[in-house]
Amino acid sequence: MPDRDASAPVILSEGLLEELADRWRQQDASIAGLLRTGLSHDEMDDLTAPIGITLPKEARTWWGWHDGAFPALPSLAPASLGPQLEFLPLADAVRSCVEIREIMCGVDGQLDPVWKYEWLPLTLGHLTLLDCSVAVDAPVPVRYYRFEEPETGAEGVPSIGTLITLYIDALDRGEWFFDHSTDYWGYDETKANPATSHLHLT
Repeated sequence: MPDRDASAPVILSEGLLEELADRWRQQDASIAGLLRTGLSHDEMDDLTAPIGITLPKEARTWWGWHDGAFPALPSLAPASLGPQLEFLPLADAVRSCVEIREIMCGVDGQLDPVWKYEWLPLTLGHLTLLDCSVAVDAPVPVRYYRFEEPETGAEGVPSIGTLITLYIDALDRGEWFFDHSTDYWGYDETKANPATSHLHLT
């Protein structure tokens, strides 16, 4: 598959998400059997209202498709959709948002300007953020975030759909592979896409 242009917004669709799920099934990855039922719009609104965020359409497509994944084993984190990328249920994403806001508030109670109020975690471990400040029908920007170096990954991609194309490409090129001996995702840096590796999203 030719390299994708990460600067061009691709709007997330269920068809694109099913392409991703098809790659999981091709690898016989455990997450394919651990996906949770998707949420309704009302359920999403009930979860995000307490943190003052209204999910744009792309984010609703994501959590409406599947509300994250169950843990592979009890008491563990949700199953991963790729290396160090937990497929978070929306409730977990909201809980993480609250926890990070508390960490990023100074003694005056004001949020550190390096952290945007409308950011919502899409994945943990390898922290990927959605910028939910956009209009409801607009593409949702996505970026990687590193607390020690807030500028790392700041460029990001213009939409969740674009992010999913990067995930699919990572699987197709062998950058990501499911290691059945450990039941975890493996990563082959030699097969990374040099055009998008600086984004730190795969």
